[in-house]
Amino acid sequence: MSSTHSTVTPAGQVIVGDVLEARSYWAEDPRRIESEISFQNVRYLKGELDSSSSTFMLRLPGGRVGDTRMQLCCAPEFEAGQRWLLFLLPSSPTYPIVGLFQGALRIEHD
Repeated sequence: MSSTHSTVTPAGQVIVGDVLEARSYWAEDPRRIESEISFQNVRYLKGELDSSSSTFMLRLPGGRVGDTRMQLCCAPEFEAGQRWLLFLLPSSPTYPIVGLFQGALRIEHD
């Protein structure tokens, strides 16, 4: 079985988009750092819904607030201006990207 097949199959959505903003903050219950990643120019390759638009918000554990940083091992880090291909789980309370780094591919132009 190819690695692409194993990533696509559990994905409820597959999108390509540009990071507009990455914002980190303190979340409560339990206290931790979370980040909201805003995407624009989003294209849906799988799982487009009637309510889908050209913008997309992704909430992830981890980030930096002041001098404090929380990072998940092998998790991608998003910055404004980057373009990504994302394989997203249909629902996940902790991490919505399939296989952490396996389901997040940064697109770079030569």
